[in-house]
Amino acid sequence: MTLRRELAAVAAALVADSGLDYGAAKRRAARQLGLAESPPRGSLPDNDEIDEALREHLDLFDAEGHTQRRRTIRAAALELMQRLAHWAPWVTGAAWKGLVTEHALLHLQIDADHGKELAIDLINQGLNFEATELNGGGGGGGRARAEALIGQWRDWPVLIALHPHHELRSGSREETAGGAERAHRQQLLERIRQDDPDFFSNDQPPRTGIDASRATPSALGPRPPSRGQIQPRLLIGVALVVVFLLGLAASGGALWWQRPGASAEPAVQTLWAQQWPDEKGQAQALQGLRGKLTVVNFWATWCAPCVAEMPALSALYTELSQANPNLAFVGIAIDRADQVAAFSERTPVRYPIVVAGAPGSALARELGNDASALPFTVIIDREGKVVARTLGVVDPPSLRAQLLAQLEKAK
Repeated sequence: MTLRRELAAVAAALVADSGLDYGAAKRRAARQLGLAESPPRGSLPDNDEIDEALREHLDLFDAEGHTQRRRTIRAAALELMQRLAHWAPWVTGAAWKGLVTEHALLHLQIDADHGKELAIDLINQGLNFEATELNGGGGGGGRARAEALIGQWRDWPVLIALHPHHELRSGSREETAGGAERAHRQQLLERIRQDDPDFFSNDQPPRTGIDASRATPSALGPRPPSRGQIQPRLLIGVALVVVFLLGLAASGGALWWQRPGASAEPAVQTLWAQQWPDEKGQAQALQGLRGKLTVVNFWATWCAPCVAEMPALSALYTELSQANPNLAFVGIAIDRADQVAAFSERTPVRYPIVVAGAPGSALARELGNDASALPFTVIIDREGKVVARTLGVVDPPSLRAQLLAQLEKAK
């Protein structure tokens, strides 16, 4: 085996098992194999070589699971792209390549000129997406920063990156051994028919709705507005959102001070407003945390330090909660529901766990996790104020002392 091929194999294993991106995986693979901290240009495998090695790794170690993940993410991609057909979305990454690890996300791209209108359309459709920024333009074009929307769809974390029109067009050509970097929905359908003929069988029906490739213009509705134009229906959507927010401020806002936690921080109010499923798929409203001293632990099954600290957190919760009914712990998983369910079967935790996916990461940032790293733990007092933050593994004795101090203070 050549050095480049060995590097590709190690990097592919890191991508599959640890969720690293290709660049980070290649650099770590080089360190593991004893190469220089900055290997010479050309000595590392390219992305096509990583793709080949990753396909071999998944076929060898997780063939059945990979087949199922590939089908579910592609079914989700087809359906979401249909919902967003007005904006001519492109699919890239795992769903397009068909290389779907346990840490994969559903990655779509649209023309950056339509970003604001798309955000409004998502609101109008009742889809919960948050605005964020990406380093390096999401992998194309050499830009330092790029706007994106993150959310959840059919249990898959979703990233919708906004790219200039010329980048999208250039990446649609087959310029590498792996083929085109991105594709439209019809091209994804054609690739699925080639890769997985059983995908469209009766026992595996994709939930795709109208086939955008065959629908008439009237079925799909108006196309995206040209540059500098905004559709009237989007202006109406903006007006309705503004009226709703003003009405909320005039009615519920005037009474908010009468409720427990009236002076709560905005991020904590956002936390209380959430309703996420637990590891069994049952919806759990976090409104019940209002008025309680709360430990919120953001974690993921793929985060080794997160998993390592959870038994200690569970033991501390068991110790303190019995004598203190106004103490609550909650684990917020930045993960997929099936992964959290499998983890819970192996490692029972005494405090509640909810599955937030990508929106949980946005909430963690609101609560002070500027590094967007895991694990991240906050203590929220009974008034709804964040009184402590820990980025990284918590120290159980220190956390215990902080909680006892807060409980004594609240007496």
